[in-house]
Amino acid sequence: MSSSLIFKSAIELASLIRNRKVTSTAVVREHIAHIKKHNPSLNAVVLLLEEEALKEAQICDEETDKGQFRGPLHGVPMTIKEQFWLKGFKSTLNSNRLKDWIAPEDALVVTRLKEAGAIILGKTNISKEMLDYQVDGDIYPTCVNPYNEAYSPGGSSGGSAVALATGMVPIELGGDLGGSVRIPPNFCGVYGLKTTENTIPTHGLVSKPKEAKGFLNDMAVVGPMARTPEDLELLWKILKGDDKIDRRISPIHWKTPKQRTIGDYKVAWVHGWEDYDSSEQTKHVIDKLIQTIRGEGGYTQELKPKKDLHRRTLELHQRLSFMTIMQDLPWFVKPLMIKELKKGYLRGMEKIPLEI
Repeated sequence: MSSSLIFKSAIELASLIRNRKVTSTAVVREHIAHIKKHNPSLNAVVLLLEEEALKEAQICDEETDKGQFRGPLHGVPMTIKEQFWLKGFKSTLNSNRLKDWIAPEDALVVTRLKEAGAIILGKTNISKEMLDYQVDGDIYPTCVNPYNEAYSPGGSSGGSAVALATGMVPIELGGDLGGSVRIPPNFCGVYGLKTTENTIPTHGLVSKPKEAKGFLNDMAVVGPMARTPEDLELLWKILKGDDKIDRRISPIHWKTPKQRTIGDYKVAWVHGWEDYDSSEQTKHVIDKLIQTIRGEGGYTQELKPKKDLHRRTLELHQRLSFMTIMQDLPWFVKPLMIKELKKGYLRGMEKIPLEI
């Protein structure tokens, strides 16, 4: 079979399967072959569930023949970021500290994806304990940028972004606290959505050491990733909403947004921050977008950030992040943790005073 199914969107694949123009087994088999061909040099996928995925695809095909469909992703393959619980499989955060941790059940969001018909092909690479913009750690080989293997794909959901960008899967499940579902898509040319906190269940978001009480629950969110905005919206609709197991997620009566034109919006932009100027290529793309918005009747305005705004916001983010990360650590361990963070999370950044 040709590689005609690779790089199709999840919505396209679901439609082909539903209309019996292709089987789920064929779709899954082709994506597995694509992973085996390209993953060895990229290290995006760290767990490939070939046998399990093909078995599930066959069941989906049998259901299709009977006119039974689980949901909008019926028979569509995808991977999930290594941090998420997948019953019976390890969730290590690429750290020796959690190298033997096995998920007792599926994360709630994984359950929702399966109920929507998605087939989990495996798990994707992650920065050690989700604390770095490079994708390396104690357990898995370093994941690299598919456009230039000398560069990082961004972290911590780097494996997710690489899998999407190279056609290994059409959709992905990521997580975000400090940019993990935004930075990798930016580096790899795909889409990622940082969702509003407490709108998607986080039960099973991350493996927890036995002694942990909180461990990265606050501020951390689930974020869908895809190659098209339409797939991103579909995933968000599947993932959002409250659940009796996760009481922090309040019931929200989501309203269908009113249809608007570009002329209804006001758009502000910056070409960079002090000492963090944008490249000429980036400026050109932004200028082209602004011209398009103006041409459609939209109002635009270029803003000049305050001189120290970038540093102030960065410092605030670091303080909040470290308080979350270190909430369960003894006081005497925190100075050691700060040293490790400066080697990884703050690598290459200007020194920022930390008060924990």
